[in-house]
Amino acid sequence: MLSQVNGRKSVDGQLIVGISEHVSYWNHLAWKDPFSSDLYTGRQNDYGSHFALDSVYTTQMVVVRREQFFGSDGRALQAALKTELERKQILLRIDSAELRDKSVIFIYTASDIPAKG
Repeated sequence: MLSQVNGRKSVDGQLIVGISEHVSYWNHLAWKDPFSSDLYTGRQNDYGSHFALDSVYTTQMVVVRREQFFGSDGRALQAALKTELERKQILLRIDSAELRDKSVIFIYTASDIPAKG
């Protein structure tokens, strides 16, 4: 599902940016995922707490930390994207990006940021 929407534009022209985060808890088997990170495993555990799940699972998809569902559930994904399109969004413009070691450094401009209160 992620690959079907990632990098595409929504109906109103907003870019959909999906991020695949490889967890490390499978690495004890016969192979190690070179893209895995304990950071992502920790984030998934945080999502488990945030969404009051009994356990975390692979193929979990999370949309803006507001909704979670099985990553293969296309209807849930489309509904979540539709809901997000109805919310006021912050406009981010990436001015430049540079790869340094294992990190990507972004310079960006943000606008349409709602006032706190």
